[in-house]
Amino acid sequence: MGIPGCQTLPTGLFQQSPGSIYQQQSRAVLHDPYPNTDAAPEVEGGRPRGYQQPLAEPVNNRLFVDSFPGRLDP
Repeated sequence: MGIPGCQTLPTGLFQQSPGSIYQQQSRAVLHDPYPNTDAAPEVEGGRPRGYQQPLAEPVNNRLFVDSFPGRLDP
């Protein structure tokens, strides 16, 4: 019979390195956290400098598919 209560999480789970600046930048491009200007009216100041222009829709739709190594185009 187990004892109910709080269970501690492994400490190494949340102490991983965020990676190099290039890895962080490529993750930020793939998962753009800023508001999409096509979905709603533009929020003034909603996107930081350097991210003012989001990726074009065809490019944005292909980012995940194109990120797999060895993929084949139809």
